[in-house]
Amino acid sequence: MRNFRFLLILTSFAFLSFLIYSCSKENKVGLEKPNFNAEAETRSSCPTGPGGGCFSTGQTISGTYTYEGCTIPFTATYYVCPQGIQMDPVVWDKNNLPNTTACNTLKNKISDLFAIGDEASIINIVDNITKAMTNQAQSTILKIVQTLNPGIYQCSNLTVPCESQQYQNTFSSRTLSCTKLCATYRGEGEGGGTWDLFLITCGETCCTRSTHFCMNPDGTICYGPVAYSQSNTCSPNSPCPSGMVGSGTCRILSCVF
Repeated sequence: MRNFRFLLILTSFAFLSFLIYSCSKENKVGLEKPNFNAEAETRSSCPTGPGGGCFSTGQTISGTYTYEGCTIPFTATYYVCPQGIQMDPVVWDKNNLPNTTACNTLKNKISDLFAIGDEASIINIVDNITKAMTNQAQSTILKIVQTLNPGIYQCSNLTVPCESQQYQNTFSSRTLSCTKLCATYRGEGEGGGTWDLFLITCGETCCTRSTHFCMNPDGTICYGPVAYSQSNTCSPNSPCPSGMVGSGTCRILSCVF
């Protein structure tokens, strides 16, 4: 009888322990909330730095771009060259978006997309922000160069409209074209842990946009044809690095922006 009573107590304790574990596990899963912590790999598949014969070693501008109310700072480095201007890929801190209401809303939106497995939409958001920053940087740089260097890149015929110009100068801007989304689980904080998201370069494809332009003495800038080119290829799909989760899908981004 004593043995039976002991066995009954032991069985009840084991069952109670299972219930506690199950409830805590369900609560943890329910409270997990991914964080937006996208980060590009340190290596870059796009070349940086000036081409041969450029006049400058590089000038860096700072700017901000607002996406869905979230104002995000960025920088861009450019080089003044004989036949035009070259610009490195824009840089913005995907790890730490500003701590504002709009930016926190954007973080939550991206977190919700990750929670339902919509990696493509997250990558598209980051790509759209990057390309918009690139466009804004190009416009700002052209105005700076025109102000500091009167007469440079002057239009060949000042008596004809922009659409009739013979363009000899180009503004070359570059963006990365291959990326995949991976995530790591971070900590056991109050109410469960969180996911940190990382954008990882997964190939050597670089998109280069060449915008033909010239400048008039009155301050107007004429824009001509735009050409796009892609170099190299994206890597095949492969698992995320050790310690990370994700589909491993390497996505080729549109070169047109």
